[in-house]
Amino acid sequence: GTLAIVGAAVLALGVLAGTTWQRSSVDGPQPAGGRSGLPDRIWSPSPWLEGTDDAGPLGQLAALVSGERGSWTGKSYGLAGISATTGEYRFLDLPDGEAERAGTALSPDGRHVAYWLTGTTTGSPNSDRGPVVGLGVYDTATGEVRRAKIPTEHGLDPYLLLWADADRVVFSAGQYVGGDADSLMDQSSSRLGRVLVWDLADEAPVALAGLGNGYIEVFSAGAGRIAVAAEHRRYRVIDLGDRSRDRRLELSEEVWGSLVVSPGGDRVAGVRSARREAGVDGVPNGLLAGSPPARRGAGVQPVQLARVPTSGRTFEVLSWIDEDHVAVERAVGDCCLGRAVFLDTVSTGASQQLVRFPDPRDIEVATDLLGAPTLPGVEPPRPLDPRVVGGLGTGTVVLALSALVLWRRRVRP
Repeated sequence: GTLAIVGAAVLALGVLAGTTWQRSSVDGPQPAGGRSGLPDRIWSPSPWLEGTDDAGPLGQLAALVSGERGSWTGKSYGLAGISATTGEYRFLDLPDGEAERAGTALSPDGRHVAYWLTGTTTGSPNSDRGPVVGLGVYDTATGEVRRAKIPTEHGLDPYLLLWADADRVVFSAGQYVGGDADSLMDQSSSRLGRVLVWDLADEAPVALAGLGNGYIEVFSAGAGRIAVAAEHRRYRVIDLGDRSRDRRLELSEEVWGSLVVSPGGDRVAGVRSARREAGVDGVPNGLLAGSPPARRGAGVQPVQLARVPTSGRTFEVLSWIDEDHVAVERAVGDCCLGRAVFLDTVSTGASQQLVRFPDPRDIEVATDLLGAPTLPGVEPPRPLDPRVVGGLGTGTVVLALSALVLWRRRVRP
């Protein structure tokens, strides 16, 4: 009887350990190393994946995907990185990070993640909103973080964060008027801040000249240029490397969200606004593309936009690959519940699916990899909840000991 009880307990613990190991292992071979690329499919991360604090940095990232992250005390917001070489998933542990409410930005080459820092303020902190005190840039290969602290009395109100290219991040944040010791009105109010550009070769960010303080409602960046919405259908395209190449454009149609400029600066693309058709703005819709005049001048230049064939159900323009190919995020399946990245040929309307998403969750991709062949996606492991594993293991041991005591009492002479 003693042997039977002990054997049953050992068997149960073995099954539990085997199931835990199986759920924690990757199903299928990893893509061959040495070549970087986007996976052709992205899955939702398990809440119980490892983090970079425990398993180390992933190296160059192909994408970031948000999801619930589990801990012994419950679940919270998490941000998982996907390796560009192995397809492995791992939660990012960003030191002093405020990724949930303030957002993050993945560099085009996938080697850095920009995020907002929390910390100490000089006055009463606005703790309900951070408090955010600056910007951090996480190196995906080494795990090191560079910090740009911004003096603040109550905390920052972030509203702009993106990369102009692989080396320059553009960001802006207001200053909250009040902290926890002030009125609710002051706690929810903020003063607008400057648009800052941080070249990673420099020690600190600098203000972008010519914009002043103000909220940038529609903003996009790429290939060292930024496109700023000036007014109705008018945009400023600012060249960070050579301000003499700045341009002012007036579009023939409204676009929804950002206007994206091609690498050579000679073409623009955006998602058509639905205002004229339905009375309100909305997406998804068709893709629009056009070319400014060849002559550059100080005045406003008209841009005639044309609908790209077979481009309906487009949510967002991600990046130009070259002067004739643009990557977009588009709805797939019924009711627009699924999404995928497509590569569209502007001149012909031909379209190729690159990356399939699990659902409309927050996903960022390394746009420099959009022009390279994709790699087979690797589904991440689904580890069991360690609280459940610990409870089952402890319960098995307690149950076996109790059964052993009762059995020995029963058969004792």
